[in-house]
Amino acid sequence: MQNLYDEFKNQNINVIIGSSMGGFAAYHLANSLGICTLLYNPALPYRTSIIQIFLPFCPKNNLP
Repeated sequence: MQNLYDEFKNQNINVIIGSSMGGFAAYHLANSLGICTLLYNPALPYRTSIIQIFLPFCPKNNLP
């Protein structure tokens, strides 16, 4: 995760999209960078069945 953060911290990224374990990485990277993400069935604990299908995430400091 630190390598991904270091690679993309100075780039102009609008959104990160990830699925399964990529959703896990997308969630944490987007949270670190303060940008929105779109997650499909992310590998995150404590999800409801609806959230397992589709989970948009946008840090509070970057709401549209």
